[in-house]
Amino acid sequence: MVVKWEEMAKISWDRLRHNLRFEVSYLIQSLTSFPAKEQTKILTFRNRHKGETGFLIANGPSLNEINLDLLKGFPTIGMNRIYLKDFSPTYYVLEDHLVAEDNAKEISGLQGSAMFIPRDIGYCIKDSKNIHYVNFVRRYKPFPQFSRDFHEKAYWGGTVTFLGLQLAYFLGFKKIYIVGLDHSYKTPSRDRTITSQIADPNHFDPRYFGPGKRYHFPDLEIMEMSYRLAKEVFERDGRSVLNATPGTKLDIFEKISFEKAIKPN
Repeated sequence: MVVKWEEMAKISWDRLRHNLRFEVSYLIQSLTSFPAKEQTKILTFRNRHKGETGFLIANGPSLNEINLDLLKGFPTIGMNRIYLKDFSPTYYVLEDHLVAEDNAKEISGLQGSAMFIPRDIGYCIKDSKNIHYVNFVRRYKPFPQFSRDFHEKAYWGGTVTFLGLQLAYFLGFKKIYIVGLDHSYKTPSRDRTITSQIADPNHFDPRYFGPGKRYHFPDLEIMEMSYRLAKEVFERDGRSVLNATPGTKLDIFEKISFEKAIKPN
């Protein structure tokens, strides 16, 4: 029993040491009001694409089956390490502090996209004119919640795709097609934080979470709760989210082929 307690103490200390900077930042942001100037900057994006069709680009292996050049005529929302595809989306979202810390230099150097990043991870992403800091609520009840007022706050939903959906709603899209949302993962454990030891099998590029990269365990049940809420919010407003991912395992959103999705209405 003593050995187990020693092991638990070591694990707890390692987690604290690795997360301390983020936890302090999150605490500070939680205790301070969201600056009005940041709200005003984000507010200029409300309904910028009202009534339009857009694409939300997730990062599953199936993205390699999608010709992203065909999306150049559409507004797009990309996330995390989409830049490994040499593709610059119209909008970019990020919410995981592990992704931000492990790829800070690359993300800080991104150009050409309006970037929306939680202010609690601003400590590792270099500020620039194309970055918009989001008041991102990570811990709350009841779960999940969906923000209709992205300039005021956005909610965590177990996946960066949920943040992208909240942004898409705020931008006013009538219809959003999602690609790259395979919704299937292979992980070595169910630990909350995993440090990769191998080439990444769960994303379009083996470097995405390659050796040494850290990521949070992908909890499909939590993600699905968030997706159901997003679907409900969009449909209640007469809008829709469709899944154009080849071979997707997610059944919540109506499925459609990518070829049909890109055809003019």
